[in-house]
Amino acid sequence: MKQRSLAKSHFIFFIILCLFVLAQVSWWIFYQVRAGDRLRTLQSSIWQKELTLANSWISEREDDGRSSGEFNTLFPDLAYSPDNDSAIVSSQAKLELERDASRAIRMFAFEGSFFALVLLSGLIYIYWTLRRQVEFEQNQTNFLSSISHELKTPITAMRLYTETLLTHELDEEQQKQLLHDIEQNTLRMQRLVERLLKARFYQKSEFEKPTSILDISSITHEAYTSSLEALNDLKTIQAECKIEEKLFARLDPDQWRVLILNLMENCVKFSNDTPVLLLELERVNKQVILRVTDKGC
Repeated sequence: MKQRSLAKSHFIFFIILCLFVLAQVSWWIFYQVRAGDRLRTLQSSIWQKELTLANSWISEREDDGRSSGEFNTLFPDLAYSPDNDSAIVSSQAKLELERDASRAIRMFAFEGSFFALVLLSGLIYIYWTLRRQVEFEQNQTNFLSSISHELKTPITAMRLYTETLLTHELDEEQQKQLLHDIEQNTLRMQRLVERLLKARFYQKSEFEKPTSILDISSITHEAYTSSLEALNDLKTIQAECKIEEKLFARLDPDQWRVLILNLMENCVKFSNDTPVLLLELERVNKQVILRVTDKGC
């Protein structure tokens, strides 16, 4: 429950961060659009002042003998209109203003979108990492809880058998049977402890990826046979294996044996009556598929 609550809080925090980023980008683009409008308003105000000066210059040019070339030099964004005998803002100047404003908006919109994409990618990666960590911790907690519960069963049984041997006078056959049961529970505890040690080993990431290509068919057959012998001591199993020969794969043989043992052990653990198990290993396209079918409850 605690892990689920933590995962939910991480998800809510992630959504809030995403909304914050989107709000910031939207505000950034809106701000730049407003900046473009302010640029147009400022330039229009400047042009109005230039038009006033230019019209005064036009009204005085005949007296002073001023040339049109001088007008273009003094007012590069304006043009002379013979029809009205006045100055107007040239269409080229208006076009350049709109082009500059649109270019600025596009540039800032692209920068804002790129920044949002980078930030969202980072947030998604962080969320994905946190989620994997939460799932790992949840699986680890479930595994340890399961192992702790399973350890109680053989310990309780061994204690009961030992007390029976110490407090009761039994014949030789009964003593052998109790000692045999103690031995089986000891083996069960050994397997559980080995699983704990392997889990601790994997948690520390001290293992390396397998580099050797091995005969997975023979390894699977050996693991199946040894697991069947160990589990038959606990409960009779109706088992069958169909293993395709000469299959090769890159794997860790110890991990593979543990995998097969765990699958077969689950069949025994979750079956009410006689477990029925079918283990198959075959090549499908370019992959080697291990399939375990059982009738466990």
